[in-house]
Amino acid sequence: DRNLSAIIGIADSYMRNDKFKLAEPYLKKAVKLSPEDSLINYLMGECYFELNKLDKAYEALNKSVKLDPTNPDAWFYLGNLYFDLEKFDKALKCYRNVVKYEEDYRGISMLLAVCYFKTGKMMKGKQYTKKAYQESPLTISFFNEYYPEALIYLKEIEEKKHKNKGKEWK
Repeated sequence: DRNLSAIIGIADSYMRNDKFKLAEPYLKKAVKLSPEDSLINYLMGECYFELNKLDKAYEALNKSVKLDPTNPDAWFYLGNLYFDLEKFDKALKCYRNVVKYEEDYRGISMLLAVCYFKTGKMMKGKQYTKKAYQESPLTISFFNEYYPEALIYLKEIEEKKHKNKGKEWK
């Protein structure tokens, strides 16, 4: 339907410019027109999440992943919701689904690392800390905020890298 496409287009444009409050009424209209559409529910959930309307975000995102369990974006935002609520075990399950459907999802390694550490899975946490650092050294500030203990492991990685610099491996 052309009306629905236009409504989603307007909402998406607002969201890309971080104008979630302006996107909200358009997305509500879209949900009314097509309540069983996974993408629309995901967008509504993302919008609510960014507006800090977490109960509504949960409902929309949960509905989205039930309608289409292969949508990594919906899993990502649902994971972020749990992460912000410090429900790291639930966030971890969501983030695993992100990777299941899109292996190289941007920023997922650092979130997985923190969730693994926070749920006591230290080896997995270290594995994903290393991967996150290899993807972007800027992850240091993220770890500093959410899991400072990971910085010790990152320091070990850097020390090994400098220690082995110039050595030739056979």
